[in-house]
Amino acid sequence: SVTALNCGVVEAIRLAQEIAGERDVQIISADIARQALEHDLIDELQVFVAPVFLGDGTRIFDVPGGRRIDWELVDIYSDSPRSFGRTYRPKGRHRPRV
Repeated sequence: SVTALNCGVVEAIRLAQEIAGERDVQIISADIARQALEHDLIDELQVFVAPVFLGDGTRIFDVPGGRRIDWELVDIYSDSPRSFGRTYRPKGRHRPRV
C-alpha cells in the first residue's frame, strides 16, 4: 500500500521503520535517498547497473560541498544476463534507528 505523508524525510523514515518492525525499509527515490544520506539514515545501499546508453543524465547523489561518506562493498550479484547489482554499507556504521 502507499501512504502520502506531509512531513520531512527524518519523520517519514521513522514512521516507515515503526511500521516495518524488523523488516527492511526500502527507499526507491534517488532524491529521498540523498536526503536520507544527509541525515545518516542509510545503512545499506544497493546499486543496480543495466548498461543502457542514454547519452546524458543527472548524478543522483551529487551534493556540491556535501560531506564525504566512505562505503565498503559487501556483495555483488547478477539476477539477469543484462544487469548486475552491488550492495554497499557505510564503513564503521551500525544500522540507524530514528
